[in-house]
Amino acid sequence: MMKVKCLIVLFLFLVLQDGCIVCPATDSTFDLWTRVIKEWYPKNSVLRALTPTLKALYWIWLVLVQSLCCSNVLAIALGNTVYLWDASNSSTSELVTIDDDNGPVTSVSWALDGWHIAISLNNSEVRLWDSVSIRQLHTLRGCHRSRVGSMAWNSHILTTGGIDGMIVNNDVRIRSHVVKTYRGHRQEVCRLKWSASGQQLASGGHDNLVHIWDMSKASSNSPTQ
Repeated sequence: MMKVKCLIVLFLFLVLQDGCIVCPATDSTFDLWTRVIKEWYPKNSVLRALTPTLKALYWIWLVLVQSLCCSNVLAIALGNTVYLWDASNSSTSELVTIDDDNGPVTSVSWALDGWHIAISLNNSEVRLWDSVSIRQLHTLRGCHRSRVGSMAWNSHILTTGGIDGMIVNNDVRIRSHVVKTYRGHRQEVCRLKWSASGQQLASGGHDNLVHIWDMSKASSNSPTQ
């Protein structure tokens, strides 16, 4: 497969047409779609052998999060900045840079409409942006006590998971946006996924537990599994 390279500003990373990024300093390759390092110091066997424990941390700090919307636009968070990469023409644009007091960006998630995007921060805030007009629409506060590391959309409900182990359903249409909370994880919630029906929510945590939550159940403290 022929690879077409384009510059992704500031960090001097190359974004390839197949959805991988390359760091020119190390020649290491990271797959944005699967979040897997495909090559680690491919041209330097000594450094490759000496730095196995740095392998994961390297990309955690440089490429924090990514998300693909239905219009084939990839959102990439590098530190405090969110970039949009259009796979149709390999163009890159900056959506927003967060100040140091509130950053870095810890997660991004496209709404189902393909142009609204949620950006969560290290300070516990979640900010909603219009990617077409490039403007911030709303800020969700009070959902969590600290970092928000995972998000998932279910129609107008944005579900957030935090380092506090809490899962919160936020109705982005209303001012008092917190409409339901789930308590079951003892450590940070690192992954959220709604079922196609929108009735079940799967959550994974750093406590090595996966919970399935049923929207039809009255209690928010008892997962179905």
